[in-house]
Amino acid sequence: SSTSKEFDDVIPTNGASSGLLDGVLTNVVVLPPPTVPVGGIGQLQVLGYYEGGVIVNVSKFADLSTMDTNIIGTADGAISGYTNGSGTVTVIYSGYTNTVNVVVRAPTYSDNFTTPHDYLSNGVAGTFFDGLYTNYGDIPEQSAAGAGNNATDATLALDAGITTPGMLTITNFGGGWEFTSDDGTFLFKYVPGDFQMAIHINNYSDTINYTIPSIMARAYSDSTNGGAPNTGATIGAPLDGEGGECYVRMARFDEYGIGTYPEITIDDNSDQTTQPGEGDGQNWLLLVRQNYTNFNVYQRSTNNQPWHLPPNGTSFSNAKFAGKPMQVGITLSTFNSGVASYVQFDTFMFDAAQEGTPLQISSTNGTLNITWPDYPGAVLQSTTSLSPSSWQTVGTAPTYTTGIASVSIPVTNTGNMFFRLTQTAP
Repeated sequence: SSTSKEFDDVIPTNGASSGLLDGVLTNVVVLPPPTVPVGGIGQLQVLGYYEGGVIVNVSKFADLSTMDTNIIGTADGAISGYTNGSGTVTVIYSGYTNTVNVVVRAPTYSDNFTTPHDYLSNGVAGTFFDGLYTNYGDIPEQSAAGAGNNATDATLALDAGITTPGMLTITNFGGGWEFTSDDGTFLFKYVPGDFQMAIHINNYSDTINYTIPSIMARAYSDSTNGGAPNTGATIGAPLDGEGGECYVRMARFDEYGIGTYPEITIDDNSDQTTQPGEGDGQNWLLLVRQNYTNFNVYQRSTNNQPWHLPPNGTSFSNAKFAGKPMQVGITLSTFNSGVASYVQFDTFMFDAAQEGTPLQISSTNGTLNITWPDYPGAVLQSTTSLSPSSWQTVGTAPTYTTGIASVSIPVTNTGNMFFRLTQTAP
């Protein structure tokens, strides 16, 4: 209340005057990640306990290290998983030291493209992926015809292990993802919640042709993509009613001094957060979605190095993605370069959040109200017992409102009722 005021945060610790600290640190507690996928990351929560019962999340200011470098690595506050096993991470913050055991496991899915498959001829049947956009005229391009798209744009090749053994090869002419353009190649999986996804670019047409290989997460509506009619969605409009594109991607663009290329597009407006490092070999890319709305990107030059942040530390957060399912996968943009450009990938990793898709359940006057983020092929099932279980599809058809599916069920069973979501082929 005096005329001279001084303010000081508890963190960061460097540069702060000890005489002006708001509290005295008494302990540091480390909460480990459940597990870390091979080829991906896990993140610790480091909590500083201060006098007076104040608890501060100091994760981004703690130093991490490990001696088990054949299993895990540490950089920029993240733990990278190299191979199945367990290792110990040492955490240091403001003079306090703790250790925590970290388990590394296999990811949900990984692919080295050794099984031959021609996506142009055979589609995605029998593969990990759920859908594919290849040419002008594919959904979602119909909704934006003439707005950044061209009828001559096309995917000329898309195969695993055929053009080159152990490679996913994509050749594209003129297609792109950026601003109003949405006619580039996109091989995707429907993902309702949080995830992490990584790719290694083995080689590509990296100069003069505006070649941008990437991994991308795109918000969508069921009615756009052939799923159940969704009365809360507009054709071609993932999150709004105007046909605008909304997605996040992590890419390479080795021209004009640019290296990696994180980007967010909201309603056809692209934020191009280019990073320095043209030709620096940081061709391993990682995209992480956390708590639905937050997206972090990482890069590295080899798979036995820890993932680290891009040079400018770019990350994205946008409330429009809250609770929304996404199309998650591999893309190639070549724009109108006048020549066909290509990319070859040799490693792909995908890991879904272990908590899965959240079912929200409430009851009102003898009626159960069940909601979940909608995605193609989602089927609500129930059973009265888990041992033994007899899962049956809930007969009441869901209704849809702005990407959320809901079912109301009268409660007639006085015993237990269990519910789950399964996914059929979209």
